[in-house]
Amino acid sequence: MCRIVQLILEQNYDKEQLLLAKIIRVYAPYWFEIARCPPLSYKLLDLAGKKQTRNIFRSKQESEVILEEITEEEIYGGHTIASALNFNLLGLSVSISQAGNDRFGPVKDLSPLGDMDGSLDLCAYDADGKFMRLFISTKPCPYQSVPTKVISVRPFMTFTNRLGQDIFIKLNSEDEPKVLHASDSRMSFIYRETRGPDELQVRLEDTEWSFPVQITKEDTISLVLRRHDGSRRFLRTEIRGYEEGSRFIVVFRLGSTNGPIRIENRTNSKRIAIRQSGFDEDAWIQLEPLSTSTFSWEDPYGQKIIDAKIDNHISMSVWKLDMEKTGLCSAEEEELGLQFHVIEMGDIKVVRFTEVTSSSNDEIRSLTSMGNWGSFHMQKEMQLNSTPIELIVELGVVGVSVVDHRPKELSYLYLERVFVSYSTGYDGGATSRFKLILGQLQIDNQLPLTLMPVLLATEQATDLHHPVFKMTITKRNENTDGVQVFPYVYIRVTDKVWRLNIHEPIIWALVDFYNNLQLNRVPQSTSVSAVDPEIRLNLIDVSEVRLKVSLETAPTQRPHGVLGVWSPILSAIGNAFKIQVHLRRVMHRDRFMRKSSIIPAVGNRIWRDLIHNPLHLIFSVDVLGMTSSTLASLSKGFAELSTDGQFLQLRSKQVWSRRITGVGDGIVQGTEALAQGVAFGVSGVVTKPMESARQNGLLGLAHGLGRAFLGFIVQPVSGALDFVSLTVDGIGASCSKCLEVLNNKTTFQRIRNPRAIRADGVLREYCEKEAVGQMILYLAEASRHFGCTELFKEPSKFAWSDYYEEHFSIPNQRIVLVTNKRVLLLQCLSPDKMDKKPCKIMWDVPWEELMAVELAKAGCQQPSHLILHLKSFKRSENFVRVIKCSVEEMDGREPQAVRICSVMRKMWKAYQSNMKSLVLKVPSSQRHVYFAWNEADGREPRTPNKAIIKSREFSSFSSTSDEKKFVKHTINFVKIWTSEQEAKGRCTLCRKQVAEDGGICTIWRPICPDGYVFIGDIARVGCHPPNVAAVYHNIDRLFALPVGYDLSRGAAVLHSFSTLIAGLAGDMPCVWRNCMDDYTTPVSIWHPRAPEGFVSPGCIAVANFEEPEPNLVYCVAESIAEEIVFEDQKIWSAPDAYPWACHIYQVRSDALHLVALRQIKEESDWKPMRVIDDPQPMLQ
Repeated sequence: MCRIVQLILEQNYDKEQLLLAKIIRVYAPYWFEIARCPPLSYKLLDLAGKKQTRNIFRSKQESEVILEEITEEEIYGGHTIASALNFNLLGLSVSISQAGNDRFGPVKDLSPLGDMDGSLDLCAYDADGKFMRLFISTKPCPYQSVPTKVISVRPFMTFTNRLGQDIFIKLNSEDEPKVLHASDSRMSFIYRETRGPDELQVRLEDTEWSFPVQITKEDTISLVLRRHDGSRRFLRTEIRGYEEGSRFIVVFRLGSTNGPIRIENRTNSKRIAIRQSGFDEDAWIQLEPLSTSTFSWEDPYGQKIIDAKIDNHISMSVWKLDMEKTGLCSAEEEELGLQFHVIEMGDIKVVRFTEVTSSSNDEIRSLTSMGNWGSFHMQKEMQLNSTPIELIVELGVVGVSVVDHRPKELSYLYLERVFVSYSTGYDGGATSRFKLILGQLQIDNQLPLTLMPVLLATEQATDLHHPVFKMTITKRNENTDGVQVFPYVYIRVTDKVWRLNIHEPIIWALVDFYNNLQLNRVPQSTSVSAVDPEIRLNLIDVSEVRLKVSLETAPTQRPHGVLGVWSPILSAIGNAFKIQVHLRRVMHRDRFMRKSSIIPAVGNRIWRDLIHNPLHLIFSVDVLGMTSSTLASLSKGFAELSTDGQFLQLRSKQVWSRRITGVGDGIVQGTEALAQGVAFGVSGVVTKPMESARQNGLLGLAHGLGRAFLGFIVQPVSGALDFVSLTVDGIGASCSKCLEVLNNKTTFQRIRNPRAIRADGVLREYCEKEAVGQMILYLAEASRHFGCTELFKEPSKFAWSDYYEEHFSIPNQRIVLVTNKRVLLLQCLSPDKMDKKPCKIMWDVPWEELMAVELAKAGCQQPSHLILHLKSFKRSENFVRVIKCSVEEMDGREPQAVRICSVMRKMWKAYQSNMKSLVLKVPSSQRHVYFAWNEADGREPRTPNKAIIKSREFSSFSSTSDEKKFVKHTINFVKIWTSEQEAKGRCTLCRKQVAEDGGICTIWRPICPDGYVFIGDIARVGCHPPNVAAVYHNIDRLFALPVGYDLSRGAAVLHSFSTLIAGLAGDMPCVWRNCMDDYTTPVSIWHPRAPEGFVSPGCIAVANFEEPEPNLVYCVAESIAEEIVFEDQKIWSAPDAYPWACHIYQVRSDALHLVALRQIKEESDWKPMRVIDDPQPMLQ
């Protein structure tokens, strides 16, 4: 039977690179992994239908159903593949390959491999009848995404020589000696079969064979090797289990010179001989009076009883002594006069023979407490000299925030009742201990708009006396033979169930976070490569862990192409799994492993616990979740078929921000999705053909009709599928809530809201107020206009585009929210839950649409309202946005309107500054170069500061030189604006009104020579510039730049906002702006805000809706200014203009500067000012 290979071909498409290599992935259901074995051949046999009779050897003539045969030639690099295997119906027979003389061993049933930790051992024979015992086990593939099960074939037992000289080995009584060289590691041997058990014997070149030992468990024993001269040598033998795929690994090391047991003869005249009970006469060890000798059990698994032969020169007797009992024991025969005392001293057991005297008990006590020999005496001395040190850190609450490179907060780790202890110096300074206790642990998902805000938490709260996590690790400070010893590793997790809720975007965010860590930049402490050390765990105890894992997919937020062909499958069934995972308790003794193999071992253990819980996986399938996911995927597919960008964008935002908490939410949002699909489908029948025809003519009309027909079908279908999907989601959410209530489970909430990170990317100290404001921004929803009606909600409208900066709570449950791109006014429906329930966006003003910000007083002593003037508007729309602020007086704080205005102006100016910078990429070095231009940036004509034609001087009050005259007259001007109107619609009527008041008006700006300034623009009737105008010498402390510009000013105090919107004056300088529906070119007229001690005589005009440059016009010192009157003739008037009426007057002055008022001069309290005619006394 041939083996089947599954090939999957993937084609990657790229517009820039059309020719791409194809990726071929080969998957096999099973593969064999063979290591440290001689060449082997395998037979897989069918055991179905009959019970196999197992003989020692099987011939090819027997009627065996061979399903598959694997020869040595098919094994490449220790690996080969196999087709699908059913372990319950298969048998395996193995042979050691020898040039066609294969001799297969007995068939072994493979059904144990179907269990989680299943394994079996079998024998592989060669042509001479020798065999090797093999160990067969299964494990998952090391590549997690590859669905392949690995069948591991290893020697049952391997040997490693750490002695430094050759060792001779026999594996049973009939085996031939084999040499384990000094450099051999993980060696296996072929040996002869015997009817008895396999027992290990070893010897060195100058010793006899050790006592046969049968290896059946993990242990550390000492083998006694007798030399020819009667002395003994101890060989420390470590028997490790389940390492590197083998059942046992035997490591030989040099034993301690002190021996595991020390025998002391403390008598004055008696000769003592000892041996392990049951051995022959050659095993006696002689002890002369007042002498000592080392001792070890020749049979490590035999009786722990010694025979003591006492020779007192008169008689000789044998005394049997139990070494397992510590303490004092006297001889039964009183004439011997001996006492036997067993003492535990660290790792050494001391046996003492003493004579029965009056002081013997005191001597034994003193010897027990003090010790007087070798390493134990040194250990006691270390205990007396070393001082134990213990460092304890206790913390009530600990929070750790994980922020990526953008920056954006990804997760938040919250700990309560943290206890950390590190102690060293006890146990004679030989051991250190680390202890960690966590009273409470929770990990939050801090990504915005996540459906699962809590990543990891216990299902039920724990009390003060039962922490959720407790860990104790002890470590030996001195490594024996290069092995790091951990006497005790204890990990205890609460018996409560843990909930692991994974929303797909957090996976990709953490992957991106890891990829951008750039760990290679971390400096290394040393350039020396460390050898992978061996670790010995005397006892490891890890409690069981119970988890409930939930996965929520988000296909719209998944990186493109990251999952390949698995992406649509995961989108369809991703929400179907709410798995209950039970990780079993782990408890092992005397385990050896390499340090590098710890993490893979833990991962394999968890993986085995997962794949061997099929019932949990089956019963964890969420049918409602799978149905909802499948319908949502189909709905998305139909929506994409419509090719309607507006529909797709709105639907995508709704998918991102949906929060289904019950059946009600599901039905409401589903109905909204259905109505949205039907409305877009029906309206597209009219709008799409018209749009296409306007762009591409008749061909576009045909194309638009096709799109309209397709949208008329697929958009309602998409809405219907969304309706069913969301309704099913709501049913599932309600069922989950009911189960939580019945089981008395707590609802998971974040410990705190995500950290607010502003546009500058600076990490600041956490502020709860800012975090709440950021959540308000994330949840804020707008109403989507369908025609003239607000029909659909647009959730989280600015969550992905804007950064939070500040927010203010104002009267009537409203919120002013300032971001880096706009200012918003929100209506808060639930003030106590504004960080959990969305607020409605009443309006928003992007910074590029903001022309000016004003403070206004409505019958109050302090500013109570904020007025935002818009750049673009129509006659049917409001030209301002009004914010009503709180007027409550707070000690030491500015009024709320002032604070809001300050924040808005700061962000507005920062946005304007950012818009004047370009990021240029230099391809050669990939560095960023910033380019900035002038404040004017071409939006309006700059006024030259030097006259083009020199003018005659018409007035002078000084006989000084031309350069020092205070007043000069210029005849050079630049035109700023003309009042020409649109020749259509209602603008024609406006032209008629203007014609009655004097026709066309133009505004001009004088061009000043070097060192001279002007105090305001000039208005003229008609299209011709003025003949001459005065400009002034810029003398220090007589002229100053304005501190800003204002949009409104008048004598009346504002009483209501209806009058403001109608155009009545407030309490600031009077300025006018036109409406683009009426005039061919835009204009805004501003009044400079003079600094203290100065006045602003005239106004300044800008040929757009921007605030003028700060250095464009100058204010005049009060000392050289005087009050004057307007000229008798009005320059221009537009009483019916929108948004305000405009009346332009010329001040009676040589500068000819204009003043624009919203009222006629008789109704205004404006006082015209000019520079005095003779400022010479002030100059002197």
